[in-house]
Amino acid sequence: HCQGTYFDDARFHSQRTSFEWVEFHGLVTSFESVEFHGQAIFKGQSPKHVFLGGRVNLQKVVIHEKGSLVFDWVDLSRTQFLHTDLSKVKFLDVTWDHPYARNVGSVRWGRWRSCVYDEALWRGKSGDPQNQLGTDPESLFHLGRLYRGLKTYYRDTGEHHLVAHFHYGLMEVQWHQKEAEQAAEEASWLKRKRKKWFSWETAYRYSSGYGEDYAWAGTVLALMLLGFTAVYWLLDVPSVMRGEPGWK
Repeated sequence: HCQGTYFDDARFHSQRTSFEWVEFHGLVTSFESVEFHGQAIFKGQSPKHVFLGGRVNLQKVVIHEKGSLVFDWVDLSRTQFLHTDLSKVKFLDVTWDHPYARNVGSVRWGRWRSCVYDEALWRGKSGDPQNQLGTDPESLFHLGRLYRGLKTYYRDTGEHHLVAHFHYGLMEVQWHQKEAEQAAEEASWLKRKRKKWFSWETAYRYSSGYGEDYAWAGTVLALMLLGFTAVYWLLDVPSVMRGEPGWK
């Protein structure tokens, strides 16, 4: 494995730039601040290919008016996209970051979903202590933009299960933004936590996973039914009702 492959600040002016069947095995592969004036294609020979080494940097990429970017059978599980406009990017059978696959942050909420690697960096769950985004409001703002772009893309392509995954990611960002905004205003620790945790968004998160985690929503409903049933019997309601007129 080489240390890295760097295309930083490069300009691709050809109508078509092909990285088909190319494999990058370096610890770092960087296309930061690259400009594409035509179509650029990254295509693997089979699923989960092309980026087979460590971290991939596709931050601040500029895609001009006649340009586009295509990822086909590409492993994007360790790829950063922060500050890159995804409106001219196509994702065809790509592999996104997934907490289960990384086996990092085992007690994290919402581990069933796909997400962008930038979120793992922001949370400090990437396993790379030298490359953290921090928790400032600006990082959250741009992370939210990524999730909005991915929601729009997968809604347009009809892959609704991934719409749900990235909608969850966007809602997570907005939930954490409450505390970050309060911190920017130099609010007290207690006020920040109160605004974040005692809100409808928190109830929405833990009751149904923002309306996307159907298994958890069903579990919560079942627990509520069992709870009400237990209260019904503990209060001895059947015995009280047995003495009422018309009780059978």
